[in-house]
Amino acid sequence: MATDAKKQLKLTGGDSLAGRGKSIEAYIDFYNNDRIHSALGYMTPAEYYQQNILQSAA
Repeated sequence: MATDAKKQLKLTGGDSLAGRGKSIEAYIDFYNNDRIHSALGYMTPAEYYQQNILQSAA
């Protein structure tokens, strides 16, 4: 997965600092909201957080 992340940042980031920042933000959004994790019961981190962490606090 790390290799895919590096490829994505290289392809979409460009040479500017602003472009790299946007690319990193897009990857973080993908990682937290779209990519499922087997360790989290095949949920995204956002789904896991909402289901387990927020409900525990209530």
